[in-house]
Amino acid sequence: SADKTGIVVWGVGEDNLIYEVESLQGRWGLWEFCDNVIKLYLKHLPLRIGIEEVALQQIFRQVLMDEARKRDISLASILQPITMGMYKEGEKRASKDKWSRALTVIHLFEQGRIRLKPIGLVDQLISFPTGSEDDLADAAVHGLHLILRYSSKMSIFSSVRSNKTQGFEITNNQMPPMESLDDCFRPRKDWRLGG
Repeated sequence: SADKTGIVVWGVGEDNLIYEVESLQGRWGLWEFCDNVIKLYLKHLPLRIGIEEVALQQIFRQVLMDEARKRDISLASILQPITMGMYKEGEKRASKDKWSRALTVIHLFEQGRIRLKPIGLVDQLISFPTGSEDDLADAAVHGLHLILRYSSKMSIFSSVRSNKTQGFEITNNQMPPMESLDDCFRPRKDWRLGG
């Protein structure tokens, strides 16, 4: 069976916090992967989509662009190939392993800038790197690198109907409450006896 694939949609709010908008994970073939990315694109209208290009995954970006074109959607200008070692610190290339990549964005969590939904991605981040699954955590790290690289130059979401940039809006409790990673470690109950 195929390995699991993770997709994480991030958004930068007007408060300069980074919000997990949606996360998906599954065992998808190439066509199902493309369909999921296109659906998420139409739902959230991101200005960048990162596609990891390692080994056989190198064909994904071209197939995704072709499939989107069949639906009259142009993704060519927003697809960002992500290759191992692409994140630099000065002139020294970062390591190709997931742990080292995650360490390069840990400051965002330490600064309290990340807001997560209460299930899914947060579970993988808490158990990373020893958990049984890390696909969402790895996708999240790649997405955070794209935000660090591009967010000072652009907004994360834009409206197709106008040239006006917009943020995402939570109405009628359609999105579960956000949590910081610190909130996940705080006790939810007071466990003191008689309290």
